[in-house]
Amino acid sequence: MKPAWLKTLQDELTGAKRVVLVGVGNPARGDDAAGVLIAQKIEAALLENKKQTLRFEKIDVVIAEDVIENYTGKIRKLRPTHIIIVDACMSGNLPGAVSIVDQSKIDDGEVSTHRLPLTMAIEYFKQELHAKTVLLGIEPQEITCEETISAVIKDAIETTSSVLCKYFSE
Repeated sequence: MKPAWLKTLQDELTGAKRVVLVGVGNPARGDDAAGVLIAQKIEAALLENKKQTLRFEKIDVVIAEDVIENYTGKIRKLRPTHIIIVDACMSGNLPGAVSIVDQSKIDDGEVSTHRLPLTMAIEYFKQELHAKTVLLGIEPQEITCEETISAVIKDAIETTSSVLCKYFSE
């Protein structure tokens, strides 16, 4: 059975040709590393299976960590039609829950684990690149100043990576 977030993601990616998946998070802050780790797993799978047929013309992965603003030029050069930002997002769900985050909630600072809200990057991608942007959020259990990732987030990282890899290669 497909997770609910995948159906929403499929709807959001209708008509996509060139997709950029951006991993956001701070690997030194525990569960905040979820977006980066998922992006790294997707990137490794794409490199390992270069000859497989993909759902889209092109899929690129950018590991932005907690400085997405430093990667806007690189993302621009990739000319995406759609961008998936993967990040740990505090939205009040159970730890490990994965969801497509309502971008209107980001404005209120309700969901991001970073100092700089993602709204600026998302707005840039929409206005300057004309790319549809989707935020895939993983609810963290703990955002700490250490690199230890909680077990529930490790499971969410594995499951989410696996589901995305399968979806991209169907």
